[in-house]
Amino acid sequence: KNLFDLKLMEDQNIGYLEKLVRDELEKESRDNSVFLTYISAISDLIKNAVDTSNRALIVENVVRLRKLSSVVNPIDSHCFQNAHELLSLLQMLLPDSKEKIEEDQTLYLEVLWFFTNLASYEESISSVLFDAGVIESTLDMFNFYACFNNNVIEQIIWFFGNLAGEADEQWRNFLLKEGVSIKLYDLIKSGCSEGVLANTVWLLSNLFRGSNPGLAVIRPSIDLLPLLLTNNNKSILMDTLWLISYATKEEPYCDLMISVLPLISRIINFIGHTEKNIRIPSRRIIGNLSSCQSPIFVDVLLKNNVLSKLRPSLSMDINELKEILWTLSNICAGEVSHCIQFLNSPSFQQCFTIVAHEDDRILTELAYVFVNVLNSCFNDQDVYDEYIKDRGFYIVLKDLLSTKSKKVAQPILTLLVQFHNYFQDQFFSEIRVCGLETTISQYSDDVELKFLVEKIGEIYSNA
Repeated sequence: KNLFDLKLMEDQNIGYLEKLVRDELEKESRDNSVFLTYISAISDLIKNAVDTSNRALIVENVVRLRKLSSVVNPIDSHCFQNAHELLSLLQMLLPDSKEKIEEDQTLYLEVLWFFTNLASYEESISSVLFDAGVIESTLDMFNFYACFNNNVIEQIIWFFGNLAGEADEQWRNFLLKEGVSIKLYDLIKSGCSEGVLANTVWLLSNLFRGSNPGLAVIRPSIDLLPLLLTNNNKSILMDTLWLISYATKEEPYCDLMISVLPLISRIINFIGHTEKNIRIPSRRIIGNLSSCQSPIFVDVLLKNNVLSKLRPSLSMDINELKEILWTLSNICAGEVSHCIQFLNSPSFQQCFTIVAHEDDRILTELAYVFVNVLNSCFNDQDVYDEYIKDRGFYIVLKDLLSTKSKKVAQPILTLLVQFHNYFQDQFFSEIRVCGLETTISQYSDDVELKFLVEKIGEIYSNA
């Protein structure tokens, strides 16, 4: 309290407070009053430096704020909630026109860096930044980004990236409405540095998260894929793949990939990558494309031997295995020719081993693989006889139904109701051989599945 009353205008006092802050950061249970006093002291120093036009002193104290907000284990965001006056003062130090840009851009970098750190805090801080005019000032700077050095441009984009990375879509939509994505595309086309490009692609991938931003925003990003997917920078490649995975998650946007079909083979090569953050978005892209109604994507995937890269295994991470099974079920849900290629692949044989998995999410996806295979083969007796009959399909269905999981049972029971209309003799023969009717009957008391069980029982009794 005494230090606070003294306004802490002397170096020895601020130095002493810095020691208190360092000590407090080491504690598990922190006293926020120490940080609040320190922030207040720095704020006073900056105001005094602004009044006396002491640029060096302004930079020195903004660096103090930046370091405080950069600690690995961040201080409580509430320490900055009431710093409106300080934030307003700092944003006024940023240029709002080309004519006001100074040759030494260190101050801009440090102020933006501090703002960027705050934008990575809780979303409530973003509202504080907005109210203080910080976001508006940064958007103004981005309008004439070409006048700044690469470090400042990177920091502006990083600030936007943290805003767009929040769970709430409010700031993503706000930045898109302000035309940030259009400027990002111009920046890439202008031939920016690798550091700026890396931040730009990361920001774009964050802007594409959540609800799709629309064709007008997504289309230019697809046009840039030949440049981005051939970049050797791992960070740029990773964020490009995430960007594509977000852009292709809905049917209308998948069709944009037709213009870059040759690049799909490159994406397929990444689905076995050792880096998880490259492998996962690559598999998601393949899954998204395989779910499109147009068969052209599955044709391209199969032509590029995607099945050799999609081999399910019990030892896989659950989410990755689920993604692979989902893609395989998509491939089997389309044309019979696609399904036959799957049935002739090692991936099909390995699906039988996944029945032993204990997670319902995996078994549900596996059920859809087998159900989609049978659905695809319903209309062709020759295909059924060659690829389905006596290959253990019904044993697998019985094993899956034995899990007593509703989610697993639903697609299988639905299939069995439909199936009898096609090959009635095979249907009843297979049911009798593997004792499937006994397994089906255990769902007769389930409210949601009772109708399906009764329908199958009625068909079986009438045969």
